[in-house]
Amino acid sequence: MWALLDLVPRWAWLAALAAAAALLAITQARLVHARGQLQAVQLQLASLKTTIADERAAAGAAAREASERFRAEQERSAIRNQEITDETVKALSAAGRADGRAAAAGDGLRQRAATVAARCDRKPEAASLAVDGEAAAAAGAVLADVLGRLDEAGRQLAAAADARGIAGTDCQRRYESLSVQ
Repeated sequence: MWALLDLVPRWAWLAALAAAAALLAITQARLVHARGQLQAVQLQLASLKTTIADERAAAGAAAREASERFRAEQERSAIRNQEITDETVKALSAAGRADGRAAAAGDGLRQRAATVAARCDRKPEAASLAVDGEAAAAAGAVLADVLGRLDEAGRQLAAAADARGIAGTDCQRRYESLSVQ
């Protein structure tokens, strides 16, 4: 085999060696270039990782802030709803007391009407004014009855109006508490 090597001229060996050296130089240059590109890609990757971490941190901060705002709004809403409920209970209580006062006044009115009706029954001049004495006595009883029914109907209407007014005010306040920011 060494004999065959002697047959190849030296210049061919030198040319092959030069070609191999040139090929090695080209490969090294490409390797250096690839390493440079790899470093550039690694730098871009590190930059992207930093950007992603920053964006995650910003999104997390924004989410925490939104959550805190939501909690604060929920707390404000709950406090306002409790205030509205307390005001409604107070208004209903006041309406109940007013209804009690109206009932007492109505009872007083009925008692006075009953007293007037009793006087009509006892007065002889009332009987002489009427065609029939029973009609005059009945007029006093009718007056007392009508006043009693009017009082009862008035109290029922007032109670219904109070309840509706209070419910409407409650509804309006709750709606306004939702729209106020």
